[in-house]
Amino acid sequence: MKSSKQILKVLIFVVISVQWSVSQSCLPDGIVFYVQADVDSFPINYPGCSIIEGDVIVNNQAADLGLYLTNLQGLSSIVSIEGNLRIEFVGSLDSLDGLQGLKYVGGGIRLVSTGLSSMVGLQNLDSIGGGFSVMINFSLESFEGLSHLKKMGGDLYLAKVGPKTLHGLEHLQKIGGNLALVSNEMENLNGLDSLREIDGEIVIANNEKLTDISGIRNIAPTSIHPTVSSWHIQIYGNPLLSECSIASVCQTLAIPGTSFKFENNMPGCNSIGDVNAKCLVGAIEYKTGLLDVFPNPASDQAIVSFVGDQEFSGCSVYIFNQLGVLVLSQKSNILDLRGLKKGVYYVEIVKADKIGIKKLIIE
Repeated sequence: MKSSKQILKVLIFVVISVQWSVSQSCLPDGIVFYVQADVDSFPINYPGCSIIEGDVIVNNQAADLGLYLTNLQGLSSIVSIEGNLRIEFVGSLDSLDGLQGLKYVGGGIRLVSTGLSSMVGLQNLDSIGGGFSVMINFSLESFEGLSHLKKMGGDLYLAKVGPKTLHGLEHLQKIGGNLALVSNEMENLNGLDSLREIDGEIVIANNEKLTDISGIRNIAPTSIHPTVSSWHIQIYGNPLLSECSIASVCQTLAIPGTSFKFENNMPGCNSIGDVNAKCLVGAIEYKTGLLDVFPNPASDQAIVSFVGDQEFSGCSVYIFNQLGVLVLSQKSNILDLRGLKKGVYYVEIVKADKIGIKKLIIE
């Protein structure tokens, strides 16, 4: 009987030991991998280490000595990094295979000057506590491999990367910082269609091949605001981009006090007037039924209201000319038109839960 109890105790100890070795926190000060031997020896030096409390840095500083870092297979036990993940200046690394177990990064992810062709290896990553930055990676062909990523707590910053689209980010719903796309090879922003919310400004700059930004049309305008600059939205230096009047941009333009920078793009997206005029024309197609203007045509005075809604309190009224320039704003639904020249205008009413736009002719 005593022998059986002793065996049972030994078995319990072994089970507990195995569980501890399978999943344990480690490395509160983080770890740096300089050469391939550092990666390969990780499971030997840190058995059972699956949750790294500090930063994980991969930096092939010894490449000049011919000591290259080519794969991350030795890191397959890692399921969580509480700090940052930084993979920098590792041109010999063409794959993130080995990180398939990684589900969460508490800090940010920063990939700079690598040989990566995709994000395959991060397919189980669900969320990032900080931002996601990829810079100087023209070898990158796609963002495939990020299929489970739903949110990040900081900026999405892509600069000098090679993918022509943003496919691979289809499940990304929230960015907790700025959206910045600078000097990339991308032709469109397809892949960001599920993105509903950011917490910062939008910067789309110096993308020489970019022709279509409709992929960010679903971002809520109330989530767009200045952080590092004084602008809500900056779109400049994109020589092939002529269409910026997407829903997220137009709805942000309609909010009083918002600020924008449109320049050095093609006509149609080269000034606030360009974009606002297109926004107003486009809005008429689907919002004209919400708003009533009487009389129309008008001369000295007109009355505006939402169809079926007699309560006007809390509404703001804006009148734009055909160039999209604001010529009159007020809180009353009785429009004094005596100061406006004859012509075609657009009346916009903004209320907390809806926006209505209607063409107005002044005779």
